[in-house]
Amino acid sequence: MNDHFSKGANFFSSLYTPLSRHEIAELYRSSKWTIRKRSLVDYEILCPFAELVIEAEEPILMHGSVVSVLDNVERILLPLRDSGVRYFGECYGENMELLREFKWQVD
Repeated sequence: MNDHFSKGANFFSSLYTPLSRHEIAELYRSSKWTIRKRSLVDYEILCPFAELVIEAEEPILMHGSVVSVLDNVERILLPLRDSGVRYFGECYGENMELLREFKWQVD
């Protein structure tokens, strides 16, 4: 694991969508993220600033470690909004203090 990510998960989200975990992972391919299977049904998506896991369903959970989470959270959320995926989530600091909550619903 990259040293930037050694402090643990600081990004947590719940995704409300009919899309599969695979389809959610594929939303990030066009932004040059690396996508790989983590298990038979779960995925990891990786880029220089984030290592995220996509798992579970109803809701799908996407969580992991993000470098400079407040600076990069919008880069993570944009593909979801562009695809009409509703979400709720939170970002945390080094001492697990809540830094930001985010929510998006399709009208």
